[in-house]
Amino acid sequence: MLSNLVGLCTDYHDPDLWFSDTDDNKGPGRPRTKELLLRVERTLKAIEICSHCPIREQCLEQGMLSENIENGVWGGVMAGERMAFSNYPLNTATTIMAVDFARKVRSLKNLISKA
Repeated sequence: MLSNLVGLCTDYHDPDLWFSDTDDNKGPGRPRTKELLLRVERTLKAIEICSHCPIREQCLEQGMLSENIENGVWGGVMAGERMAFSNYPLNTATTIMAVDFARKVRSLKNLISKA
């Protein structure tokens, strides 16, 4: 349990940063490019902060729990990645979109780091 541990996200001024990977676009069609880029940017920032966190491993363990697996960045790992790693059923549009978003973010992160 993380309640007695303090991560870098604990007192961060924008706690929603760790939930930028969740698609909150409820309207018809695809999210606009600007909104998608903002989600990617915010998700990458959360992952970067997690990479320096002293409780990253414990946080990831919590993120793998059934009540947390579908949402947010936990221990530097996006929901879509956790679902794919755990053989979570990918039988809904939401879960498929989460895995696809995670793949795109990691691809972009790799491109950025090579530049």
